[in-house]
Amino acid sequence: MRRSSEPIHVAFCSDSGYIPQLAAALVSLFISNWKNQLSVYVVTTGLTARHRASLEKLAVTFGRSLHFHDLDASPLRGLAEYVQPQSTYYRLLLPGLLQDVSRLIYLDCDLVVEIDLLELWQTPQQDKLVLGVAERDELQPGLQAHVGTPADPYINAGVIVMDLEAWRVENVAAKCLQWLKDNPTVATMMDQDAINRVCMGRKAYVPLKWNLNPIHGPARVTLPQFPERILHFAGPLKPWHEWYCHDLAEIFYRYLERSETGLEVTKTEATKLGQHLSAANQHWEREKFTKAGRHYMTIAHLMTHGKTDVDPLVKHCVDVANQAMVRGESEAACTHYRAVVRHWGLPVEHVDIYKIPLIR
Repeated sequence: MRRSSEPIHVAFCSDSGYIPQLAAALVSLFISNWKNQLSVYVVTTGLTARHRASLEKLAVTFGRSLHFHDLDASPLRGLAEYVQPQSTYYRLLLPGLLQDVSRLIYLDCDLVVEIDLLELWQTPQQDKLVLGVAERDELQPGLQAHVGTPADPYINAGVIVMDLEAWRVENVAAKCLQWLKDNPTVATMMDQDAINRVCMGRKAYVPLKWNLNPIHGPARVTLPQFPERILHFAGPLKPWHEWYCHDLAEIFYRYLERSETGLEVTKTEATKLGQHLSAANQHWEREKFTKAGRHYMTIAHLMTHGKTDVDPLVKHCVDVANQAMVRGESEAACTHYRAVVRHWGLPVEHVDIYKIPLIR
């Protein structure tokens, strides 16, 4: 098979805790870009020999190879950590690490590529330091004020095209690091804030399909609008959280399974009311009544435990549901639980996970 002659340079950065996610992202990239020539760089810290062998085998399975780079993270020492681990800063070191690469597409590991990257790769860079997708319109005023970039749209840095040569010439990475050191309490989005600040006026904007965050709308609405996309599981809610949107989680796990690496993601169980509610309703809709019942039972416990003013009728309904669960009659139990949940004014259908109170 003859692939496109111009190689597309793609880089991922990861620490040892995100290797399964990286494997899923790589599989999605290889499947969606089977006709493109790719140069794929994996920049890591703490990569074990087993993990490296698994990733190399994965690449060979798809007729590809990977360029591994062990990162010296000492320049990042002392930088503040907020919503992301320190590994999010690794992308700032790519210009210095990949000296022979003039331009590349940087991809976060918590995404899947379901689109041919050639169009993005061929988007003119002109004099822009980065190309990226702007965050939602309603967030722009606050984000721009946050980093002091009025009238300069704030981008999500999970998918960006970087002009590495320009970054080197203009010392962009050093400027980002200095801004981070000078603004430790401001940079709550860490290197993403720094990139938006330092690259002010030097960003170009690409369509949403290149960095589609499910937060832009419920999966059942959003996904059909963008059948070809980079699906980015950005933010605090992830596919390996049991309360996450199951439709989206299945997309992630489909690619992870195809990696055939044996790598597994640790599933995070629900602990809060909103988390249990999201999981329960989704299991109910899929007719997984035993799983749904366990979550509804926990919701009922959280809503009634230690309270003396519980409506007797509600308490009776909960007791009936609990007894049905003990007998293995999970569908009947769920019906009773759902009546109580509806009585409390809580949703009994799957809704946008970002709109459920106490989900985080």
